[in-house]
Amino acid sequence: MVQAAIERIEAGDGIINAVVHRRFEQALEEAKRLKPTSTAPFAGVPLLLKDTGSAQAGVPQTQGNVALKRINYKPESDSPLGARFKQASLVTLGVTNMPEFGQLCDTQPLAFGPTRNPWCLDRSVGGSSGGAAAAVAAGFVPIAHAGDGGGSIRQPAAWCGVFGLKPSRGRMPKLAGSIDDIFSTPLVISRTVRDTAVVLDAVNGAIPGDLFSLPRPDSPHFANLAPPQRALRIGLLTEAPAGLKVDAECVRAVEEIGKLLQAAGHHVEMAHPAEMLETKPEWVDRIRFGDCFVRAIESLEKLLGRPVKPNDVEPRTWWEDKNNLSISASELRASWDWHITRSARLLHWWEQGFDHLVTPVVNELQYRLRDVADSSYEQKTLIDRRESVFLEPFNASGESAMVFPVRWTSEQLPVGVQVAAARGEDRLLLQVAAQMEEAIDWPARLANLTLADRI
Repeated sequence: MVQAAIERIEAGDGIINAVVHRRFEQALEEAKRLKPTSTAPFAGVPLLLKDTGSAQAGVPQTQGNVALKRINYKPESDSPLGARFKQASLVTLGVTNMPEFGQLCDTQPLAFGPTRNPWCLDRSVGGSSGGAAAAVAAGFVPIAHAGDGGGSIRQPAAWCGVFGLKPSRGRMPKLAGSIDDIFSTPLVISRTVRDTAVVLDAVNGAIPGDLFSLPRPDSPHFANLAPPQRALRIGLLTEAPAGLKVDAECVRAVEEIGKLLQAAGHHVEMAHPAEMLETKPEWVDRIRFGDCFVRAIESLEKLLGRPVKPNDVEPRTWWEDKNNLSISASELRASWDWHITRSARLLHWWEQGFDHLVTPVVNELQYRLRDVADSSYEQKTLIDRRESVFLEPFNASGESAMVFPVRWTSEQLPVGVQVAAARGEDRLLLQVAAQMEEAIDWPARLANLTLADRI
């Protein structure tokens, strides 16, 4: 399996550019040491790690940054999730591409260049887990580690026509005491619901010191992928806040999945939490995202052991850092308070008897790589905010949410939907996903990597 994955990467990644660090020789040695009688759930299954968020000792983790690439930075110890991947006997082949510090919904860092969408090579794979989604969509590996702090599993999975689940807050292990990172939840991107469910069974569960924790389920998620035992009440949303136009293809995908859910016996209606269409004050995102850049620079200084210089980061990162150094503690607290207050109101919707909410993933189709590359710093910031309007509310609230492809456009671009549920209802999401996978059969559709002339 490891050798086959290596051959696929070597054959196709010259086009896609999803894998930025390779450890093929070490992976083959690790695979050879595994015994055929191993009872580990993933003995020998190849895995790619994202360039941040799941450290394994000795495996490069450069966060899409040129300075960390320059020194080939490698963590000295495993993160909690990195250790669990090892315990499951997953074999790490390498590391996938991502935007610098994960701060853009598009994957073309200056350090490593753009990752191309396997379905249409001049289109974006989204971000920040763009390399992970592209690697799975291209058939390099069955699963790839990903993280989601504002849609970073869901948008890339949708734009690459594969499956992505952001688990509930407290479902996955996190670094102890990290209050700055409560928006983010890691897992994997996969082609099938089954694969994500089995990985979730193998690695879920908080560790001592986690700020949030959910109890491990009484039975495995994979063992309960049968249809829900009752008809679910499901709301549909096709509008976006602040008058943002939703592409007709994205609306059509929501409507189509509504019909499929209804045909499966569920109760479907046009309904949504009012908070999903609430216009967010401009200062909320400006402060939150601005603080992310400031903290990224501070973290980089610790890893480099010296002050950061302009040529250590991308120009936009340097610009964002200098423009946000004046953010005060009271401003940051006000931004967090806004998110917490909205989340509290959002959570009440589920108490009205709703089980799921179906929305577009983003408001538009995959944009062309050159359009983002040529945009100004201010325009890139607006892209970040625009691409997360349907996604980020469930990062703030900690609720579970997933995406999967519903249809393909005439240009063969996959169009997905998001389905969200109350916090802790990951199993119910996976059950519905399995129903929809059977109806749509998206794993049967494979991207064509022979169209290199379309670059």
